[in-house]
Amino acid sequence: MAIPSWWWPVACRRWWRTSSEAGATWERDLNVRRIGNLEPTDARAAITTPIARSDIRFSEALTDRIVDESRGYPYFIQYFCSFLIDSVPDQRAFDLDAFEELRPMLIAQLDQSFFDGRFSKLPHAEQEALIATARAGEQVRLRDVTSTGSRDVFRVAISRLVERGHLYRPSARAEVAFALPLYRDFLLRVAERRNDS
Repeated sequence: MAIPSWWWPVACRRWWRTSSEAGATWERDLNVRRIGNLEPTDARAAITTPIARSDIRFSEALTDRIVDESRGYPYFIQYFCSFLIDSVPDQRAFDLDAFEELRPMLIAQLDQSFFDGRFSKLPHAEQEALIATARAGEQVRLRDVTSTGSRDVFRVAISRLVERGHLYRPSARAEVAFALPLYRDFLLRVAERRNDS
């Protein structure tokens, strides 16, 4: 039995209508939420709740310091806590002194495992724009950034850095800020190393 020539377009149209309606239902059921940095109370809970049922303890001062340094960025909260616990596996109580002692290693490890890869993949003009922005501050007006190259190249580099998620525009179009906590500090260390070499 032969299939009539009119059957294929009709069958495809029905299939397309059915699948597109199913897609619309799926999209309606999908709840997308933008997750940003945690508020201080939520960041504190992200530290204290997971260890509450264990024999590990963080002092109040240490918890406050992690919240402050991580600026509520969930990955950094996890990273700081994990680094402390993994660095001294026999220790069960951690305080600010332990953190201060391990902080240089923590920052070096964070630079190597987190920031270096993101930064080194950028084109030279974007790296230079990031360093110039870091020298100007955490959140800056673009006119206050001293760039070594062409202003047009700088503006294009800043736009690309915003698109890539390295910077964001907090309010006015002429302002930028670093999207990640501690990123500016990393960039200043990079600039210092470049000046030394």
